[in-house]
Amino acid sequence: MLHLTNLEKYRYASPKELSGGEKQRLVLAAVLALDPQVLLLDEALSQLDKKERENLIQQFAFLKNSGKTIIAVDHEDDLNFLADKLIDME
Repeated sequence: MLHLTNLEKYRYASPKELSGGEKQRLVLAAVLALDPQVLLLDEALSQLDKKERENLIQQFAFLKNSGKTIIAVDHEDDLNFLADKLIDME
């Protein structure tokens, strides 16, 4: 899961040493290690730079194609392409 979330080089780092985006990816890696069938994401890309956003978007697409259900809440449109159903709230 560290490879999937691009955190391999931080394997032995303390979470206190990580940036906000790295902590966010660490939490995702921990959840994915449990092999859930459903992922509920709330602003999953919010603290990431452009490169990491793109990487995580690709990983979410991989997870969806692997049969995972992804429910995402976000203010941006970055994850809309994953949607089988889209609910737009104003």
